[in-house]
Amino acid sequence: MKNGARKAVSHYAKILRDFNGSTQDLKKEKARLIQELASDLRNGPLHVFGSHNGCKSYFCNGSKRDNLYDGLPKIQQVKLMSAANIIADKADRLITDDTSNLAEAIMSLVAKFSGGKQINRCQKGSYEHRCQGAGLHFQLGPEWHVKASKAVTCTSPAATLKKYSQKRLDMKRHTMSRKRRLFEECGHRELRYSNHVSSNSAPHYGPTCQKPDISAAILSANTERQLKDLHVEEGHQASIEEETLGQASSHEWHEQRRLRLTASNFHAVCTRKDSTPCDALVKRLLYPKSFSTSATEHGKQHERVALQLYATEKGTVVHPCGLFVDLKDGYLAASPDGLVGTDRIVEVKCPLKYKEQEPLEAARNFSEKKRRDGAPVLSRSHSYFYQVRGQLHITGRIICDFVVYTTKGIHVQEVRRDDAFWRTKMEPFLLRFYKDCVLPEIVDFRLARSMAVRRPEWNRLATEAKEKSENGEAPKAKRAKYKKD
Repeated sequence: MKNGARKAVSHYAKILRDFNGSTQDLKKEKARLIQELASDLRNGPLHVFGSHNGCKSYFCNGSKRDNLYDGLPKIQQVKLMSAANIIADKADRLITDDTSNLAEAIMSLVAKFSGGKQINRCQKGSYEHRCQGAGLHFQLGPEWHVKASKAVTCTSPAATLKKYSQKRLDMKRHTMSRKRRLFEECGHRELRYSNHVSSNSAPHYGPTCQKPDISAAILSANTERQLKDLHVEEGHQASIEEETLGQASSHEWHEQRRLRLTASNFHAVCTRKDSTPCDALVKRLLYPKSFSTSATEHGKQHERVALQLYATEKGTVVHPCGLFVDLKDGYLAASPDGLVGTDRIVEVKCPLKYKEQEPLEAARNFSEKKRRDGAPVLSRSHSYFYQVRGQLHITGRIICDFVVYTTKGIHVQEVRRDDAFWRTKMEPFLLRFYKDCVLPEIVDFRLARSMAVRRPEWNRLATEAKEKSENGEAPKAKRAKYKKD
């Protein structure tokens, strides 16, 4: 992959250097070559795994090796292409060899030789000599003293200098060996699913420093490509659901939901005000921190018990399930707690706060206020209501048995699918938030570059209207209404 990328860059860089024409023609030719280079860089993973339909003649002559790419799981294909896109998005810089890696390396050595900016070394060539020493160290390594002395004097250096250089070389080898050994010993550690962004990251230096955004054209093309990669057909939906059984204990479950909006977050997205900044919610969705509270632990411990009580009470069998991906909008997903028959799902809640209450009383805490004294009816403004509605739509089932568990038993409430509520109160807001806030961050992350999330135009206008309203300059901004097409 690395050698292929270098070959592609060299090929198009040579064409650009050899081009003869007017400035206007050169500009057009450069734009064309950048697109060609980006396309070939994205084709790299397919070439490595034996799919040569997109390979050009300069790159390879095809291969008789089996095509392994089409047999890879869809999530692996998406991850491979995401890695290739990171390189392809820099095609405009690669084609003209605009890189600062070597400059960073030599400047770090110059800083060591000159003592940084703490001492004035501008007199009598002091700084220049130290830059030359840094260059020799960069090219020749820790033994540069011996090699430079031998080249200048044409004689063997003194034993003391040889001993000093050998000591420096041994120290470097020991350090590299120690780091390699530590890496091997710690290699078994389980990788975290979270992509944590430190709040103390340096915005001007290091891996999380601020960098320019990709162009609007590349951003648009990559977002469309990402949406296409997330789309699934019915057969693929079933295979993902099967591969993600076990949910939180499944690595595949974490991978599949990482770039999608899941039902547990639908309420936060659908009920947020247009004037609310996107940063906090996008960060929580894409860069989650692993956490555990007494409430979550209580839920994990008693969920299985609640399902057993439900199965006994209803005289049915609850089948475990994995992650369901929406067939229409592949960026939406849901994981019910169980499946019953062909048209029913089960969602269990074990609230720690109400664990000692009667199940009926506990269920009333999630009901409409005007019905608190009657039979519990899940409140239409509660986060659980949006979660259940999303699960029913994505799984394609009709009924959800909403189970509330306490130490004294369970209460079961039947919730039916409401397609009108989905179309008017949920789908348009989920689509808008994902495409305008989440998707650009996935394609060209800004939070990990110590920058704010991109602000959509509707968010900016709503914020300005809110500020004017607070200052008494204009009426309060109303949330945009969506009409059925």
